[in-house]
Amino acid sequence: MPDVEITSEMIKSAVSRRLIEAVPAAAGRVYKEPQHQNINGDAFYIQQRRVSQSPQFMKLLTRRYEMIIRYEPDIEAGRQLEKCTDMGSLLMFELRAIDPGNGVLIRGNDMSYEIVDNVALVYVTYPVRMLVDLESQTFMNELTINREV
Repeated sequence: MPDVEITSEMIKSAVSRRLIEAVPAAAGRVYKEPQHQNINGDAFYIQQRRVSQSPQFMKLLTRRYEMIIRYEPDIEAGRQLEKCTDMGSLLMFELRAIDPGNGVLIRGNDMSYEIVDNVALVYVTYPVRMLVDLESQTFMNELTINREV
C-alpha cells in the first residue's frame, strides 16, 4: 500500500505517461479536457469518470478511480474504425498497470472499450487500497432533543 495518498490527478498523469510510452506519436496530443478548437491529427483525452470508495477491514479502504481514455483519430487520414479498434486493443494491453510516481504499480481492472461515432472510448478502473487513520476522523457529537415548546 502506498505511503502517500493517490489522487485523481496522479492517476491522470500516470495514464498520460504510460500512453506516451506506448504510443510515442501521442506526445503533445494528450489532453485532460476536450478541446473545442480544430486539432489536426490524432488526439487523446484522459478524463475521470467517477471515484468511489468502500471500507474493507478496520482501517483499510479501497478507492476506485474510473477513467475514460478517449481516442479521436485524424479524420483526414481515413480508416477511423480500423484505427479505433487497433488503439482500443493496444490501450487495454498497455494500461494494465500504471506507476503514479511513487514506485507503486496500480493494476487496472474492469477494462473495456467501445467505438462510438468513430471514437474509441477505453474504460479502466484503478483500485487503490489505503490505510485510514481513524483517530484523525471527526465524528458527530451526541445531540439532545429538547421537547419543551
